[in-house]
Amino acid sequence: RADHLSTYGYQRDTSPMMTDWARRGVLFKNASSTTAWTLPGHMSMLTGRSLLGHGMVSDDRMLTADVTTLAETLQASGYRTGAIVSAPYVEARYGFARGFDDYDDHTISFATNKASYRSVTAPLVQDTADAWLSKGSEEPFFLFLHYWDVHYDYIPSPPYDTMFDPDYEGDITGDDFYFNAAVNRNMDPRDIEHLLALYDGEIRLVDDHLAKLAASLTRLGLDENTIVVVTSDHGDEFFEHGRKGHHRTLYDEILRVPFILYVPGATPTKPVVTMETSIIDIMPTVLSLVGIDIPDGVEGVNLAPIAFGDAPETDRATQGELYRKNSLITQVSHRRSGAKLIHNFNRRTVEAYNIAGDPGEQTGINTDELHHPGMLGELRDWMASAWSVFHSRISEHGVASLEMDRETAERLRSLGYIQ
Repeated sequence: RADHLSTYGYQRDTSPMMTDWARRGVLFKNASSTTAWTLPGHMSMLTGRSLLGHGMVSDDRMLTADVTTLAETLQASGYRTGAIVSAPYVEARYGFARGFDDYDDHTISFATNKASYRSVTAPLVQDTADAWLSKGSEEPFFLFLHYWDVHYDYIPSPPYDTMFDPDYEGDITGDDFYFNAAVNRNMDPRDIEHLLALYDGEIRLVDDHLAKLAASLTRLGLDENTIVVVTSDHGDEFFEHGRKGHHRTLYDEILRVPFILYVPGATPTKPVVTMETSIIDIMPTVLSLVGIDIPDGVEGVNLAPIAFGDAPETDRATQGELYRKNSLITQVSHRRSGAKLIHNFNRRTVEAYNIAGDPGEQTGINTDELHHPGMLGELRDWMASAWSVFHSRISEHGVASLEMDRETAERLRSLGYIQ
């Protein structure tokens, strides 16, 4: 979540490396994910499309062949492509490996999800990335790195376990965060503070390994011609709206994520972009920067002319989506310039917030009080268009069903993703 990065004004020094890239590059101040869980969020990152746009709305399917990925586009243009991932919902089986010469979802692998929760993976991500980069090549490269540590459980290794709360004397730990009944909305606020400190420690752990990645790029002579993008698929809740973890709501503690773009040798005309942006903008922006045509079907906005040219920022709407059929959760959010709607289809409710004045979304307002009258109509029109795309794909290409084996189901159940 962006509001726990010092890069975004957080009081703790959680992200010095990200801050360094942002100071030399572009900070997208109001960036959002498309959803509240890993699988569809990463598909949005790597396809430039909404959930209904790429079709990965649940974990019983794989990406259909008609959706072009960032890796496929770069590979077709002569790039060497690699990925190093560390979680079950970014495994190759869902279609993530398309376009990658090397898709490493096996170096960081655990027998159980509990083992993955308790393990620190950033050092292995860094070592594996360094080895991949060190192979060298005359070709340009695209490397996708997925860091798992900030996901619960919150058990950072020393010194990160005490870095931000050295005086805590209570009994609460970040172990078994999602399932531990002692971690609840009525717990002592001091214990919640400690959980947040552990979360912050894991952010700093990852940031310090991003610094090691930057050092590798410098050592290998790649730092002066390598674009760096840092982002996230979702944040976590700590009872701001009564819940913990993620994958159940579309509030901003979930949707607001970092988006940092560093292009060596290019001086931004807008080092801080304040318009609404989304992780679907990554693909078209990167392709524009390296001079490659953006494939048809990409919904994201090319932000390069705004960040590095003279194009003005726009009053733009972005959406979040959540379709969890097993949990009976269907929600869509719609935001524009300080106003936000969350339509919960199962409950048949619409929440409206003035997020410019109430960024924590604590006080709902009537929809006719929104800064932009007509936002309900905008959401209706967007849903109609997006569902038309989704339905057309099913009609033309069908659904690429994915049968989940018992082991995978148990792993995801232990994560709290399925019931």
